[in-house]
Amino acid sequence: MRSSLQIDKSLMLAVGLALASVVQFVAVVPRAMQLYPGGTILDATTRGYSWNENWLSDLGRVRAFNGDDNRASAKLFNRSVVVLGIGMILFFLASNRAFEEMTPLRAIGQMSGVLAGVGLIGVGFTPVDRFYTAHMNSLLLWIIPMAGYAVILAIECFNSGGFLNQLLAAACTLLVLGVGYYALSTATTEVIRVQKLVAVLSISWFVMLAARVSMAAFYIIVRSNTRSQIANEQATSYIRKMEKNRKKSQR
Repeated sequence: MRSSLQIDKSLMLAVGLALASVVQFVAVVPRAMQLYPGGTILDATTRGYSWNENWLSDLGRVRAFNGDDNRASAKLFNRSVVVLGIGMILFFLASNRAFEEMTPLRAIGQMSGVLAGVGLIGVGFTPVDRFYTAHMNSLLLWIIPMAGYAVILAIECFNSGGFLNQLLAAACTLLVLGVGYYALSTATTEVIRVQKLVAVLSISWFVMLAARVSMAAFYIIVRSNTRSQIANEQATSYIRKMEKNRKKSQR
């Protein structure tokens, strides 16, 4: 019996693209915040971006609440959201390769992940001050399927056991609780803060899921040789040794 380590290159590529899309988003958002001119939904006279009073979607507005042009921030933010959505879609389309069997529940989860990515792309293409209804619908298309998939994944991870599965299940649970808190929040400033919490939880969850799936890209193939194959390999090895000894004796 012989074993060899194999790598699913397609799956690893999808994981790599997903993680790269997260890295670029995390890097771009602070820069977009720096470029935001000012103004909040509660006070249009403020300067700069306020973590407690500005929505993340304010970064994608064509015009800031204070009336200034915000296209510099919007261009960065909206493009980064679209790239993140594309990375998510590619990841979930390839994620079925991580499973030996695609069950109906897993298929629903995969489709939910794809829909969440489509929602993010929609968010990036619909600045909230220009396409409010479409923007809000895209936001729901991101949050609801993502939370639904987190529930499915949490159940599967809890049933599977193992430290990494339990860790991922905990991340899923925190994400679902965060989304629930976001939906039930009423005060404007509270909702704004919870929105950012949900964003952080969703990114952390996605990174953990990508890391967990990447482990499935490495697998061991065990091959059994027939007697004739073993004999041929032994004969080849013997001939090579004889040839090596002959060359040494001729020196």
